[in-house]
Amino acid sequence: MALRSLTIRVFGREVHYDEANNLLNNDITISEDLLGKGVFGEVRKAILPGESNIVAKMIQKRDLDMIQTEAEVCLKLRHPNIVACFGVAQTDRYAVLFFHHINGRTLSRWAQDIQTQHQRSLREDDIRPIMWQVLHALHYLQTACIVHADLHADNVMVAANGTAMLIDFGWAQNFRWGKPGMLRPSNYAYPPEMVIRELGVDHKCDIFFCASMFYSIMFGQGPFGIVAGVEVGVQLAIVQAGMCLIPWIGSSQYSHELLNLFNTCLAFNASDRPCAAEALTFPWFAVGNLTQPQLQEHKRSTPPSHPSQLDRAITEDMSRQWRVPQSDVIKRILSDKNGPMSIGYQAALFAAGKFFHAQPTPHK
Repeated sequence: MALRSLTIRVFGREVHYDEANNLLNNDITISEDLLGKGVFGEVRKAILPGESNIVAKMIQKRDLDMIQTEAEVCLKLRHPNIVACFGVAQTDRYAVLFFHHINGRTLSRWAQDIQTQHQRSLREDDIRPIMWQVLHALHYLQTACIVHADLHADNVMVAANGTAMLIDFGWAQNFRWGKPGMLRPSNYAYPPEMVIRELGVDHKCDIFFCASMFYSIMFGQGPFGIVAGVEVGVQLAIVQAGMCLIPWIGSSQYSHELLNLFNTCLAFNASDRPCAAEALTFPWFAVGNLTQPQLQEHKRSTPPSHPSQLDRAITEDMSRQWRVPQSDVIKRILSDKNGPMSIGYQAALFAAGKFFHAQPTPHK
């Protein structure tokens, strides 16, 4: 499916993709090895001069508005627990998004590996730091007026160093100008407002997703029991009746504080759920002696428009890697926002630890 109707506001000029030689725009090598594949596209390793720790998400066969929304959302998110997007490009067949390559596993695989390698069920101490980080990312999304809307155990990565990372914003929505209506396949993992379109979704939708996800990986089933094949109306009634407690839940391994957290976050009415910052104050998190970082809020970034705004050490290094004068590097970064050098510059900022800037947010 050709993607020529995408606007240039996000994607810039259309670039050539030489599939025979795996070259995009003559400078970016797209590996043939698949790192991931979904219904709408695939993820492959991408290599630029001096930058090899990035991937290209190549999207096709998808609603064009959704592709554009995903690109706009990903490009503006800058948080340590959200995968970093460095740039976008458009060919005659693909929309291409460039991300940081996460050295790790999906949350679902991470949970399976613990159970297989240690021959035991997941414990509270296993998931507490991961859930802690996910909620910090959800707080940041709330301040950016973004709802992920597809938060499940395959859309959270756990890096080798234990960092949790939200990925795949293909269903993301902006609720700045009101709660968007959304109708998704009915399942106990979905918040009621995603099934009842007129309720509209906002950040409380992701809180429900988060609790459902962690409940499921801990206990091996959804928080409302097995409802597959049950009519939508009956499913909603089950959710409204409340969380289905597993008979052995009362063991000392699983505290009442955790159950209270799950129960509150899985409330039928979004107004009865806590926001992410409120969820982080629940006593269950205090048990793990987690380091309390400052909550970060979204801050609109201003793209560099003058050479003085660029990092000198990075542009000098790029000049050596790309074998072109530094003046040419600077010119191409500033003039072609989604060009290879601009993508490489953003990736280098991330590698140098200059990508994130924490903004304290003392309120919800």
